[in-house]
Amino acid sequence: MRKLARHIFIFIICIAAASVNAQDPQFSQNQNTNSYLNPALSGVYEGSMRFGLNYRDQWTSILGAEKFVTGNVNGDMKFGIFDGDYFSVNVNAMFDQSGRSHYNQALLHIGGSYIKKLSENYNGSQFLSVGFRAGMGQNSLEWGRLWFDRQFDRGGQFVNTEADNGEPGIIGSKGRTDFYPDMGVGIFWYMTQGDNSSVYAGFAANHLNKPNISLIQSSSGGLSLYTKWSGQVGAELPLNNTLSVLPSFMIWVQGPSVQGALGSAIKYSGYSDEELSMRLGLTARLANAVSTPATVETELSLIIDVGFDFSKYTIGLSYDISGSSLAVASRNRGAFELALFYTKPYEDSYRKQSNFPSF
Repeated sequence: MRKLARHIFIFIICIAAASVNAQDPQFSQNQNTNSYLNPALSGVYEGSMRFGLNYRDQWTSILGAEKFVTGNVNGDMKFGIFDGDYFSVNVNAMFDQSGRSHYNQALLHIGGSYIKKLSENYNGSQFLSVGFRAGMGQNSLEWGRLWFDRQFDRGGQFVNTEADNGEPGIIGSKGRTDFYPDMGVGIFWYMTQGDNSSVYAGFAANHLNKPNISLIQSSSGGLSLYTKWSGQVGAELPLNNTLSVLPSFMIWVQGPSVQGALGSAIKYSGYSDEELSMRLGLTARLANAVSTPATVETELSLIIDVGFDFSKYTIGLSYDISGSSLAVASRNRGAFELALFYTKPYEDSYRKQSNFPSF
């Protein structure tokens, strides 16, 4: 019975990943997934080009090799135009695979932003960035890796995968959506004051067209992906010439799902004329877990992250400490995340003017 209970528990996780249409895959290092969160953050970095990747895995202690895996690849080019304005072009690809069902989500976007200088004084500047993205996605799932209630032989206490699952709309061993269009927009304002002082605020709306992501063949219409609304505020506050703190707050609303992240990091940039900087951050993330429309629970997790900037290279590591009801089953093991980025500096060093905030 213990083995059966474990299989049922795993099945619940897999089905939850496949059926919850309210929430996108997420990353913990928001500072290293900027353009994924908000199209207006394309180009908001010091340099002329940036590309890199993010990798995240979760539930390894329960699912083993069939854990949840999320990856993101990002490429961005920026061009200086007019007097202090910028234009950027961005390509972003995201892939997510969830559990034993191999529920896959894939998105490919092309977008960009226009960063307009609003004002300038002897010590800093204000900028407003407006961004967009457009692309396509596809979701898929392997029905043959799952079993349903009617396939459980209660007399023999075993699963008979040859039996009819009795689920209308599930045909064959695989389910796959058509390629669907996907669009998003964003706006981002920030102000810099010197080399290590800034403040910012942004707002974004993704999945504006609410694409149909249903995997079940049905004549009743389909299942729409909720529009995701997000907002963020933050700052870099100097303590001295080498130390600064970076408080931040983000909120996401997607259908019935609401999630917020409040935290701060400390940044040290006193090595070798700023060729090396380090950060250490702690974030509390609070989310509602919707079991049914009438049942909503609150789940808390803590995120510890460390980051290193070596001139042109950025390395970010983070770990989630889960406070959800699954913490006991997962043996209190959280999610691991890695970020690797390369940023090409301006060819002319005189163009470095601290025109971009730190996250």
